[in-house]
Amino acid sequence: MKRLIFSILSILFLSGLHAQEKYYTLNGNINFFSKTSLEDIKADNKQVQVMLNTTTGALGFKVVMKNFLFAKAAMQDHFNNKQYLDTEQFPNGTFEGKITNLSSINFAKNGKYEAIVEGKMTIRGVSKTIKEKGTIEVKDGKILLNSVFNILLSDYQIKIPGNYVNNISNTLQITVNAILSPYVK
Repeated sequence: MKRLIFSILSILFLSGLHAQEKYYTLNGNINFFSKTSLEDIKADNKQVQVMLNTTTGALGFKVVMKNFLFAKAAMQDHFNNKQYLDTEQFPNGTFEGKITNLSSINFAKNGKYEAIVEGKMTIRGVSKTIKEKGTIEVKDGKILLNSVFNILLSDYQIKIPGNYVNNISNTLQITVNAILSPYVK
């Protein structure tokens, strides 16, 4: 009898959840840019997993670090080696957070909304709480996310070797773009 009641309550609870409360993509885009007097460094990753729950504001990103592509093969090799990102030991970067101004975003109506997101970003096994602004655009049943912000490599214990100090900036400009669709099981 307890099982039957639990099953009925579970069905009622789950049927109350709308499929439209969860949105996702497997091909979000994150790129970064670093400018120094000697050389600009750019990399792009178009295989970023993103999940958003519009009811709770929960937002998550998973980035396979080896999927960042550089114009120069040597930059890609340096990025992935133990001295920098050590992508063998730390294959993923993640963000787990929440939209803190959720009540000012109407996910049921087309429009652009400013979003404030706060959470834990983990790179190279080091986690740091960040708070950033971005935009959320609701457009014809999809959600478009966009944000541009800076991080410091030193915050994630990424050290720039002495012979590369003039080639690599400690500050990276991160740009995030993702088009999320309703999650359907």
